[in-house]
Amino acid sequence: MEPWRPLIYYLLLCNHLAIETMKKKILYGICMLGMVALVATSCKKKEETTKSFGATHGAFQAVNVDDERAYLDPETYLTIWDTEDQFKVFNFENGQYAIFQVEDEGQNVGHFVNQGEDIGYASGYYAFYPAEMAKGDFDGVYQTFELDPIQYVHSMDENDYTFTLEDISIPQAAYTTYAQNHYYFDIIFGIANFKIKCAPKNNKPRYVQKIVVKDNRFNLCGSVRLKPNKINTGKLNEMLGYLVDGNDAAYAQKWDEYIISHEGDGLGYSAIGGGKELTYDFTSMNEGKGVALNAVDTRSLMVGLRPGALTYGFTLDIYVYDSYDGATKIVNITKYNGEDHRYTMLPAIIKNFGVGSITDQVNAQTQD
Repeated sequence: MEPWRPLIYYLLLCNHLAIETMKKKILYGICMLGMVALVATSCKKKEETTKSFGATHGAFQAVNVDDERAYLDPETYLTIWDTEDQFKVFNFENGQYAIFQVEDEGQNVGHFVNQGEDIGYASGYYAFYPAEMAKGDFDGVYQTFELDPIQYVHSMDENDYTFTLEDISIPQAAYTTYAQNHYYFDIIFGIANFKIKCAPKNNKPRYVQKIVVKDNRFNLCGSVRLKPNKINTGKLNEMLGYLVDGNDAAYAQKWDEYIISHEGDGLGYSAIGGGKELTYDFTSMNEGKGVALNAVDTRSLMVGLRPGALTYGFTLDIYVYDSYDGATKIVNITKYNGEDHRYTMLPAIIKNFGVGSITDQVNAQTQD
């Protein structure tokens, strides 16, 4: 299966449309954490097994962080299953796992069928999406998850107006019983949506080739090892609530109790390498030039980030290809470099950052 499948869809409009009016068809698929738990039980007999599951994607809401007060947009953005979408199912009662793949893509609810050996009966099954983030075998307790430092964006139409993010940008997790047989996935990551404009020079447009997010404190990529059956978005959001409120002591306590603890309901989280920079590459579009910009329409560049990221500030490098002189310019955005807990990445929340026009910065580097 291609490394960029399944996809996360969102629509960049033509130059005559504003981005705020666009219709979004979004496919969203740990960073470092992954989280859920809908607790239930089953009384099915031990000899029964599960060969397929139904599954419902999570949904996003949006927040503007550049306004005087951040507010939640009541509109929700549903995610869509796509061809070859897969999730990994864990049976903690016998230490087995299997990969399940979608049969009916193109909608928020899908039917998934086991692609491997039967994992046997269990009172409940845990699932993680996308399966390719779960690297290596499951040892019966712990699983390793990985997020690469470079994520690639791919065009979905011949005009390069529609493009996709890799599903591993938006991991999800869920729990179901044998009787229920349907997963309702919770989204683990948040989305940083960088909104920019850039005017052409002498009718020669500019393009974004890539963007690099640099967090002041947290790792944005790398590998982690944890217990998939202890993923719980409720506990994660409780912990992050303290972080957003600036209650560092309570946040640290919850981090110790839930994230790194190997006892009880602790995730048993341990990091394996990683880095504070994450790159999104758009050069599959417009013959290597990237996402087209103009002075009128705001372009929306979305990045999937681990929960808690950006809280203590970040910078953004925007690599702009200037067709006027054929050179690539790096625009460094520092307006978000200070600590601001409004920036905190939260599960299933899109945070809009109004970067604004970068025309002057590009013009300053353009050779006449």
